[in-house]
Amino acid sequence: MPICWDKGFVALPRGLIDWEWYEDANTTRLYIHILLTANWTTTQWRGITVQPGQKVTSLAHLAQETGLSVQNVRTSLNRLVSTSYLTIKTTNQYSVITIKNADKHFAPNKQPTGQLTNPQQQSYKEYQTNRRLSSSIRAHAGVREDRTTTSPLALEYERQIGKLGERARAELDAFGQKLGQALTLEVIRKCADLGGRSWAYVRKALAEAQAQGCTSPEEYRRTHPIGSGRAKRVDREAPSGNDFLQDAPARRRRMKKEGD
Repeated sequence: MPICWDKGFVALPRGLIDWEWYEDANTTRLYIHILLTANWTTTQWRGITVQPGQKVTSLAHLAQETGLSVQNVRTSLNRLVSTSYLTIKTTNQYSVITIKNADKHFAPNKQPTGQLTNPQQQSYKEYQTNRRLSSSIRAHAGVREDRTTTSPLALEYERQIGKLGERARAELDAFGQKLGQALTLEVIRKCADLGGRSWAYVRKALAEAQAQGCTSPEEYRRTHPIGSGRAKRVDREAPSGNDFLQDAPARRRRMKKEGD
């Protein structure tokens, strides 16, 4: 697929090659990816204002977008933060990455205010026309303008546990409608605390919470306290199995053989 030149530009300073992590391929790749995908205009997303130079995402999303592992993404982000290239604010639903000096990186995207030559005017008019047509097509097709369509439940799952497929996301959203978002989030966090690393594990825990009739995170915490697993405790009146000491006096004593 050819490069589309109508989506704006990002400025990279030549001094970037002097950065201590420039030769680390993963860190440089992740930084450039964040520069290319961060907002360059102010937008609203689910009740929060996303400023230019910010990106709402998660470790799993960045790993999926770049082809890096979650651990590589985490390590690279720590390097970018430690060298003051980024700041990260994490909530229980998502992370907001802020690029330092974003205004310098995004300066080429500012709308031109001076006199344009005829080729520049034509190119800019075509760009604006394409944007309006694209918005109109998306509106008639019922497509939302914001590109972030992942639910808070899926974001929390991927932040706590790992990547989630499309089918699993649909199942997770269905549990969220049945149990409520707060309770579903609580179950996900509990599974993460217990070391659960698969959708099958979390799905079973959600199904158990539904079967037990849990209606709130507080009730779920009472029935599943810290340190407890999903297995139920079984109390018996008598110990299970054979009692080794019960017939000890009647057992024949083992004689020591000569030469032992």
